[in-house]
Amino acid sequence: MKSPQSIIEKAKKYIVTLDGIPYKIKDIAGVRFVTQFEEDIFLLWEMITRRSGMRVVEVKDYFSNPKRSGYKSFHVIIEYDVNTVDGLSMVLCEIQLRTLAMDFWASIEHSLNYKYRNEVPPQIRSRL
Repeated sequence: MKSPQSIIEKAKKYIVTLDGIPYKIKDIAGVRFVTQFEEDIFLLWEMITRRSGMRVVEVKDYFSNPKRSGYKSFHVIIEYDVNTVDGLSMVLCEIQLRTLAMDFWASIEHSLNYKYRNEVPPQIRSRL
C-alpha cells in the first residue's frame, strides 16, 4: 500500500482531485511477484487473465520494451470490487511481474535515481 503522503504527492503531481484519487491513481495498492525464470512471468500473466472477480485495465510491458535505463518488468493494472463500510467499491491495483534479476536492477535504478535526483551520471549509467 502507498502511504497517505505518497498518494497525496502523486495526486498533486498529476493534478488529481481528492475525489478522483481512487479512479486516477492506479498503484495505491500493489503486489509484486518475483520469479526465477522469465517464462514464469507469462505463466503468471495467463493466470491473472483467467481469474474471475477482477478486470485487466492496463498492461505496461517493460519486459518486451525495456525503459531506456534498462528497467524490465511486466506491470498489470487491475480493478476489483471490495466491500467497504460504504458498500461495494471498485479498487485499482498494480501487479508487477519480474524475475529476481529484474527486481535487483529495479532496486539499484530506484536508489540511483533518488541519490542523483533522476540525473544518474553517464559514467555510472554506462558501467551498470
